[in-house]
This record gives sequence, C-alpha cells and structure tokens, in this order.
Amino acid sequence: MMVWTGGQSVNGEMAPILIAAFTLVLFPITKAFLPLSSAEQEWTGYAQSHGRLKKVEEGKRNRTLFSRFS
Repeated sequence: MMVWTGGQSVNGEMAPILIAAFTLVLFPITKAFLPLSSAEQEWTGYAQSHGRLKKVEEGKRNRTLFSRFS
C-alpha cells in the first residue's frame, strides 16, 4: 500500500495531502473495530457458559417439578 501511494504521489497522480488525510481517517476506524476481534474470540467461552447455566436452570425446574409429586 505504501509503495503504491508513494508511486502515485511521485507521479503527481495523487496529492500527498489526500494520502495523509486517508491515513489519518483510518486510525480511528481501525481503533473502533479492534475490540470486535477480541469479542469474537471470547464468544465461544460465553456460549459454553450459557449452555451450562441453561442445564443448571433445567435441573432446578426438574427438581421443583418432582418435589411437588413426592
């Protein structure tokens, strides 16, 4: 990317100011999307925890249901 923009700037096809502006805009955008990658990695752990909580909840319901008939 840097080689291409450098060539564009040297040839006069793209203004250096435009390249700088584009680069400065990219920094906040990438900073905004970086947490998404870490959240995706943590998602499997949350899904597993959710599954375990559902099993616990179902077990409590079954015990309550069976205790009424005893």
